[in-house]
Amino acid sequence: MNRLASLRLTERCADILISVRGEIVDAGYTVAEELHAPIAKLNECGHTFENYVNSDWSLHRAFTEVLYFLTKLGHRPFLKRYLKRDEILFDITSCDAMLTDALSMFGVGVLFL
Repeated sequence: MNRLASLRLTERCADILISVRGEIVDAGYTVAEELHAPIAKLNECGHTFENYVNSDWSLHRAFTEVLYFLTKLGHRPFLKRYLKRDEILFDITSCDAMLTDALSMFGVGVLFL
């Protein structure tokens, strides 16, 4: 069950990135230039969730949290994942909620994925 939920979470992140990019392309060159700095933040790599604990909710922070969580989950042994499956499912649900909150700044078009 958690494997499928993790896969859905990963797929949702990919769909969000594709949708945000599509909305920017559809909006035109002027909007793309205005959003260059925020989009550049989405492309940053190598940060851990702890760097963003005190920052505002943002799509970048949500993606960073998902990356951190799934990376940590991937390194756990099977038995530990099995024993903490309820806690893991709660964390997956929290990541999904964080993505939904962060998406609220992009409007209705991206929300319905």
